[in-house]
Amino acid sequence: LSANDILREGVDSVAEGIAKMKKLKVLKITDNELGDAGVAKICVALQTSAAKLEELDVSCNEISKSGAEAVSKFAATSLKSTIKKVNLDQNWIQEDAIESIQKIFADAGLDSVLQSLEDNDPDGEPDEDEADEVANLIAKLMVSRVEEKRRYRYLIGIKSTNMVEEVDVSVIACQSQKRIIEY
Repeated sequence: LSANDILREGVDSVAEGIAKMKKLKVLKITDNELGDAGVAKICVALQTSAAKLEELDVSCNEISKSGAEAVSKFAATSLKSTIKKVNLDQNWIQEDAIESIQKIFADAGLDSVLQSLEDNDPDGEPDEDEADEVANLIAKLMVSRVEEKRRYRYLIGIKSTNMVEEVDVSVIACQSQKRIIEY
């Protein structure tokens, strides 16, 4: 999907298609004009698809801090066990935001996954009109993650919230699938 002139207006259609791709391993959607809201919509679509993505390249897409945070939080939660490479370079990510993004990846143990961010243009102008939409999409990503944990907790009969926070979600998923099969 790289260099296809996908503009902000066309992202909904692309995201709808991505949401149906359950076996997607690599998504290179570089050199378009997705913007912050567009890349956040792509993240929501990827989470909906539950694809075991290994590589995500959203470079050259006019993404600023909020779009980069959406990608980072998505990768650090939903893709933690499968992701091997994330490219956010050649966007409009400000220098202070780069540190925040690197910290999200480092805290998730994914420092080697995040590619270089040295070719970002910190003077790019993000679309301020997208701020609320991006915040809502990031919240949706996080809410979906909480709902996923609740669903797995229900399926395997765990009642302690503290225990779920300490258990890797991929382990929970394996346990829940095993339990469902046993019934």
